[in-house]
Amino acid sequence: MKSKSFPYLCANMANRNLISFTARGLKEAREQLKYDNLSEAEKRAYDHHLKQTRYEQNVVTDAKVEGLIEGEAIGLEKGRAEGEAERDQLKAELAATQDAAQKRIAELERMLSEKSQ
Repeated sequence: MKSKSFPYLCANMANRNLISFTARGLKEAREQLKYDNLSEAEKRAYDHHLKQTRYEQNVVTDAKVEGLIEGEAIGLEKGRAEGEAERDQLKAELAATQDAAQKRIAELERMLSEKSQ
């Protein structure tokens, strides 16, 4: 004959068995068992806690994404500014080189014209 404590003993053994084994999916089963054993008020509080935690994680994730986007925009702006500065410097160097070349050509033309006279 089964005693009144038999269902409790079976449940207790099931909990122990779940704790001692490490098969795939047992972690989730343990968590579900813990959840199922909560009272309705505890379940509502736990669900609210999970909802708040997900909300907080989303806020942090959104902030990270916004930060990355802003950082990328700043980096692009800096890159453009550096590129424009380099372009301006190269233009100035090219203009100086062209001026020097034109002066040298003029000097050589003058020397040729003096020799031919």
